[in-house]
Amino acid sequence: YVWIHDRVKVMSKEGIPVKLTGLMLDVSSSYFYGDLDEIEKKLLEAAIQQETRLFNIIEAYLMDLEKLFPDMKASVMKIENGAMYILAAPSLPAAYCEAINGIKIGINQGSCGTAAFLKEKVIAVNVFDDERWATHITLPEKFGFSACWSHPLLNEQGEVVATLALYFSTPRRPNTFEEFAIERSQRLLSLVITKFDNLENLKISNDRFELINRGTKDAIYDWDIEKDHLVFGEGYGRLFGYTEQVNKPIELDRWMERIHPDEVQQVSESLALFLADPQMERWEYSYRFRRKDGMYANVEEIGHIIREANGKPVRMVGLMRDTTET
Repeated sequence: YVWIHDRVKVMSKEGIPVKLTGLMLDVSSSYFYGDLDEIEKKLLEAAIQQETRLFNIIEAYLMDLEKLFPDMKASVMKIENGAMYILAAPSLPAAYCEAINGIKIGINQGSCGTAAFLKEKVIAVNVFDDERWATHITLPEKFGFSACWSHPLLNEQGEVVATLALYFSTPRRPNTFEEFAIERSQRLLSLVITKFDNLENLKISNDRFELINRGTKDAIYDWDIEKDHLVFGEGYGRLFGYTEQVNKPIELDRWMERIHPDEVQQVSESLALFLADPQMERWEYSYRFRRKDGMYANVEEIGHIIREANGKPVRMVGLMRDTTET
């Protein structure tokens, strides 16, 4: 299936339609890249929240990927002591997950075991004709898949910490869209997984903030509300041109003065109401923001608040996304 934009002109004669003249455009790429951006934004939003579990983040992301590619089933396996263990596999049969849990990495240990051992991607177009699956051929026969692609997820030291696997019911190679999505997924999943040392109770840390900053085109920020220190990551410079202010604290007023004059009061009031309400955890707003060149960008902002037990706001972490092109 492809996405089509269809424009039609009706040719009439004496008020009666007699002919249609039209133009059909394939706009699949626009839909695909837009959807992929939204999926990545959800992953990054989840990763900077104060309380969450790595399993929930990864499972939600894989489910979104599967919606983008409906004939695909995805999984992420953690590597521990030279063996592989399921971290998230929302659509794979439980019996299959149980069968592969604990398999040692190595040559000809399926797609994931081989990818983890070699530290390189393994594209098994047809597992029934692939020697890397020869010792595990009963698994695809039993669970009905024919292609399995696996990509290693590396930490900062170049060590394999997990693998991303994609399964298909029929033999196939990655197409252009799939290759692009997998490359992005491999990079983002590596960033997220390697920075979550405590898988049960994830706390926001400066390391996580800085690493995620480098993995996204959005402008990630960290606002210490008590000190009024607002720090933007590298995306702030890339999007809006204020490279001299990247990773340097500024006051909130410096950010506020760049909002369009017609909207600054509404933004200020909305933010103040949000901060004052101890029940609120997430703030969303769209407004125009002045770039360094003087032009205004349309911006979508999403922020997550950290409060003390009495509801007092102490820290806010979020992102600004330039939606001007959209």
